[in-house]
Amino acid sequence: MEGEGPGSRGGFETARMIVAPLRAGDAARLFPVLRDPRIYTFVPDEPPRTERDLAARFARYLRGPADGAAERWLNWTARLRWAGAYVGTFQATVHRGERRAAIAYLLGPEFWGQGYASEGVRSLVRWLYASGDVDAVEATIDPGNARSLRLVRRLGFSLVRPADATGTRRGSPTDELLFRRRRRGPRPGALR
Repeated sequence: MEGEGPGSRGGFETARMIVAPLRAGDAARLFPVLRDPRIYTFVPDEPPRTERDLAARFARYLRGPADGAAERWLNWTARLRWAGAYVGTFQATVHRGERRAAIAYLLGPEFWGQGYASEGVRSLVRWLYASGDVDAVEATIDPGNARSLRLVRRLGFSLVRPADATGTRRGSPTDELLFRRRRRGPRPGALR
């Protein structure tokens, strides 16, 4: 695993993927992967209609939250090691002072069911814990998203908030489940 954690601009690697910080020019490479409407069935965003739409979305991510916000946005692209094909994106919102991060990911449907999401989330969680800034990682999931529900449970996340209409998807209220995984063992650099 590479990078220094949330304070760095570094990425990380998995057995099959290189996960690198998002850059302004990545929309051209990721538009063919992220335009599929099936990806957005359980997420609040609409599929980008054009590469320009995706570039504008990525520009917002790169600007980050408003000055003085108590959070930091981290965004990465994921591509296959051997083929270089782009798989999708991984994200983390680190809540400063709360020692927690909320994660999300989007993968192209051609990469579903092959373990890429699990591999990426597992490495992302380790990367966040290695930073020393995060003690808990959270994922908010629509109750109908069976794949993501299986993934977080398999990776040791526990349900901490049952379904409630706290989210919105394309302007309509939607149920969301909150899952959390806490760090096991001492923080890096902590006295033992």
